[in-house]
Formats: sequence, C-alpha cells, structure tokens
Amino acid sequence: MNSTDDLSFNLNVDNLNSFYRLKYVFVEFGFDACGNQGSSCLKSKIKKMVEGVDSNVIVFYKLSIPN
Repeated sequence: MNSTDDLSFNLNVDNLNSFYRLKYVFVEFGFDACGNQGSSCLKSKIKKMVEGVDSNVIVFYKLSIPN
C-alpha cells in the first residue's frame, strides 16, 4: 500500500479457488496510514480489506515508511 487510495483494495480469500494452498497474505504499508507514524490502526484497516470467513489464510502486515 502506497497511498490512501490503496486502502479501497478488497480481497476476498474465499474466492481464490485457484490458490487452494494459499496460507499467508502479506500487506506492507509504505505510507503513514494511521496518521501518527504508528501502526495502531493497521489491524482494523486490514480487516476492512481482507475478507473470508471460510479461510485459514493468515494475514501479516508491516508499516514501512521511508525516511
């Protein structure tokens, strides 16, 4: 994710039938998504973007703001 525009991205892992072995999704935030140089809001932002009730996919995320 590089800007607030990217936050509208939506991924429903239940619809990824071709990726039946998918175990992990990694999301990297390359901008200050929370507005405070922190990561406290990232979990709630991820929950809005990645959906899938029948999935065992684990979502990892990282805040990586360039200097």
